[in-house]
Amino acid sequence: MFVYRSLFPLFAEMQIDVEDRFESYPKYFASSANYLNEVIILEDMVQYKLFDRLGTLTHDHALILTKEIGKLHAMSFVLRKRDPKRFREISDNIRNEPRDGDAMSNHCDLWAGNLLFDDENHPSQVCIVDWQTARVCSPCIDLAQILFACCDKSLRNKSNIDLIQTYYDSCSSHIRQFGEDPNVLFPYAVLEKHLKKYAGYSLCISFRTIYMMSIPVDKIPDLSTVQTYMDAVNLYNGVMLDSNVFDKRIRDLMLDYIRYGYDL
Repeated sequence: MFVYRSLFPLFAEMQIDVEDRFESYPKYFASSANYLNEVIILEDMVQYKLFDRLGTLTHDHALILTKEIGKLHAMSFVLRKRDPKRFREISDNIRNEPRDGDAMSNHCDLWAGNLLFDDENHPSQVCIVDWQTARVCSPCIDLAQILFACCDKSLRNKSNIDLIQTYYDSCSSHIRQFGEDPNVLFPYAVLEKHLKKYAGYSLCISFRTIYMMSIPVDKIPDLSTVQTYMDAVNLYNGVMLDSNVFDKRIRDLMLDYIRYGYDL
């Protein structure tokens, strides 16, 4: 709710004079934070299509998402430089982990189930939903999730360098639209360092995502009677996974992660 109420309106205000804006989220109308009756009312995105929950992105869709995440992170770099007090206010209202001097606003739950595309009417756009796990952390967290949770092994190994470069180019271009120097705010060497140091954090999130994906549709727990967070955790811990989905995806992730030389 904080992201829709405060962060996105702030970004929209910052981008009034920017031509290529970050707007990859549904329009927000209202919300309620009443305990166990929380609700957010958003724009009807019926014209967009949801990916198969077991699927991964195509090369073109991965490029679109990577560019938008680059713009999202650029907004945080600019905000932190120009208004550090406001950036701290944002940071204090969403999770912060792992902390670092180059921490940015991240979505932190990027997978096919949270991405909407409209290939027919808006072929170059993506609508990103489910911002409840947003946090301020290393800019590589979202990027690594695109590689590990949104791409299959074939696409990841064929296009990982291309996707990383596309992300950095998009982030740099967006920073320049504000008259700032990306080589000062976010040098490429910093991105490389963060990928090596923090990609493991995205790997762990991807494990959770693949665990949830691997639950057969008819076995997904009914959360309507859940009273606490631990009740929900216990329900999910007791379900039977589809090993054909889980085993291969996890094996591919681990082998690629080690092959890329990221820190364990």
